[in-house]
Amino acid sequence: MSWLTQEVGIINQFHPAFARWFQPSRVVHHMLIHMWQNTNNDFFEDLTQQIQEGKISRELQLEAGEVAISIGNGRFRTPRVNHETRQIELHESFLSYLWCISYSILVLYSEK
Repeated sequence: MSWLTQEVGIINQFHPAFARWFQPSRVVHHMLIHMWQNTNNDFFEDLTQQIQEGKISRELQLEAGEVAISIGNGRFRTPRVNHETRQIELHESFLSYLWCISYSILVLYSEK
């Protein structure tokens, strides 16, 4: 897992335009894409096949912005598949929450 300590390359490159963004999921988008494609050997190929067969839309609906995860009445902005459009829906706030939790666990593990 050399990407954990990688100091140069596409994963950890800093771009000045990212400095004005507050959501972690925007700043680490290269890492998100890398992990999406490489965490499980079969996942990306399976997803590609499902897109080709029309089971999942090629378009990803990403709701950007700093909004609360909780909608109210026990409903949340969490990842889901819209069965009408077959699009995967992701909310930036949820991705940032997920990143914060994951990063905290990684740091605690590394320091331990």
